[in-house]
Amino acid sequence: LRHTQKSLSETNINFNYIFLDGKPIKVTNENKKELYTKISSEYKKDRSEHNEIYKTHNKRNLRESCGSWGEGVFTFSDQLKEDIKNKKYTFNELSKIALECLKDYEEYLGIKTKYMVLHLDEKNPHFQYFFTNFNDKGASITHLNKTTDRLSPLQDIAHKHFGKLGIERGLKKDFTNSKHMSAAKYWKTLEMDLKHKTMSLEEQYNNRKIEVEKDLKSL
Repeated sequence: LRHTQKSLSETNINFNYIFLDGKPIKVTNENKKELYTKISSEYKKDRSEHNEIYKTHNKRNLRESCGSWGEGVFTFSDQLKEDIKNKKYTFNELSKIALECLKDYEEYLGIKTKYMVLHLDEKNPHFQYFFTNFNDKGASITHLNKTTDRLSPLQDIAHKHFGKLGIERGLKKDFTNSKHMSAAKYWKTLEMDLKHKTMSLEEQYNNRKIEVEKDLKSL
């Protein structure tokens, strides 16, 4: 539940919005604790229900690593910012479409949406949503639907809704030749990239420092 601090150098601020029961609420420093308390309380209730269902069918408690809520993201290309800037559609219209889309996701996956957040404080605006991650036997919804044949229709459902605003469906990997990267590998790759960039900047700094010291001696 990030809120955005306004610095003295900033004139415009991009706040994050949370959608509870379909209603948008701006996340601020004043209300984030109240929102956190409400959401964590809701999670505890679902966790307890999930554990009881799981125990009935498996004769043991849930593992700590088994989450009772799942997480998903509606993300877009850079074109989104241009469309918003050119008033092709508004964030209100985009949010309404996202909430409508989640209704179809609920029916398709057998889930219940808990809340959705519109992040405006990152490079690309996107929606992050959370949902109940257990069925009537306590099994993980995300685990049951992790195959391509189950995941691909989610993009079709999304396009059915977001396409109303003229947003095109992302290309399938059959056309882009892109390959899935595990979360662990992604973060490791990101860590290595940052390390290389840091070393490069440090080298540039040291070289510049030597040049400045030479210049100072000459002076």
